[in-house]
Amino acid sequence: MTEVPSAILWIASIGLITMTVLMCLMLLAITVLIRRVRKLVDKLYEVAEPLKGAAERAGDTVNAYSSNLLRPLATVVGALAGFNKGVKSVSRKAKGRK
Repeated sequence: MTEVPSAILWIASIGLITMTVLMCLMLLAITVLIRRVRKLVDKLYEVAEPLKGAAERAGDTVNAYSSNLLRPLATVVGALAGFNKGVKSVSRKAKGRK
């Protein structure tokens, strides 16, 4: 069996220590980043929640006003459509009798 020179063992040991330190620093950086992102998401949620409520109230208000204001218009349009259909059906019968 051949003996490994001590210089190679020192280089390998320093490499392993360096890799371990770098991995720990990377893990620490990822943890800090996750915490900051979580805080940012919480702040965005705090801002978005009142906006969501305001948008829902605005939508309800628009629906209420549009249904109240457009209902008579829809009734008139429906009546006109029915009248036009009735006129067309009567005029067709009159043309057929001639």
